[in-house]
Parts: sequence; structure tokens; C-alpha cells
Amino acid sequence: MARWLLPLLSFAALAVPASADAKRCGKSGKTVARLAATRIFAKHHSYYACQRGRTRFLWSGRHTADEEISFGAPNVAGRWLAFVDYYCTLHDGYHVATVVRVDLRGRRTDRLPALTASPHPHVRPRVISLAVAADGAVAWTAELGATVERHAAPAL
Repeated sequence: MARWLLPLLSFAALAVPASADAKRCGKSGKTVARLAATRIFAKHHSYYACQRGRTRFLWSGRHTADEEISFGAPNVAGRWLAFVDYYCTLHDGYHVATVVRVDLRGRRTDRLPALTASPHPHVRPRVISLAVAADGAVAWTAELGATVERHAAPAL
């Protein structure tokens, strides 16, 4: 029995059509963006990326009454995804933007401050452009009021 079981399982794995990858991600959740072969979707206040039939948790939109948060500017290249995590505490009005880089095939996630300038109360930072390369390098331009900064993080 064991002689034919392994070849049968191997054949079954190879016989699965490529469209099965898309089906494994399911249709649940609201699609936020379709970037190349990657679907970004939101479900129950959390954001996920689906690529090659694998779903990866990205970001939680759960927050307290004193916080304001948002997910923005997703961009993908190969196995790498980058997006912006915006956060604000309402009691003091300080806003922070963080660039998040995620390896969709591994467990690596990096969080990089979008600006080196100190936050100002009630002034929202904004990432104007965000790019990610297939080797994981990211580059972005961000502004805080009249201050505009350009940044880059090397490949990993």
C-alpha cells in the first residue's frame, strides 16, 4: 500500500490547477487593492495579503476611543509588500506615519519611521509616494506640513 500512496499524493499535488491558488485565498473580506498577483483585503478590522494561494496577516485596524489609525498606499514587487501605517492619539493630536515592509513568503516584517522630523500636534504626516523593489528595497517621500523628506531602506 505504501508503494503507490506517495506517487499518488505527488501526482495529486501536481495536478492542482494554478487557479486553485486564487481559490485558496477565498473571496471573504473586502478587496482593498489588487496589485499584480497580490490581493489586499480587509476583514473584521484586519488587513491581509493573498499571494500564490497564501494569506498573510498585515495589520490590525482595532483601536481605542483615543486613537485614530489607517492603512494606506500598499505597493508590491515580487515577494515584498510595503504600506503605510498612520497612527494618531486624539488627546494630544500627535500623528505618526510608519512605512511597513513585509516579506510575503517569510516571517520578516520591518517598521520604518516615515519621517525623521519630530511630530507636531495636529499636523498630519503624509507619505506622498512609496515604492518597493523585488529585492525588498523601499523608497518613499513623506511630508509633514511644509517639511518634505525623501527616504530609502536597502534590500534585505
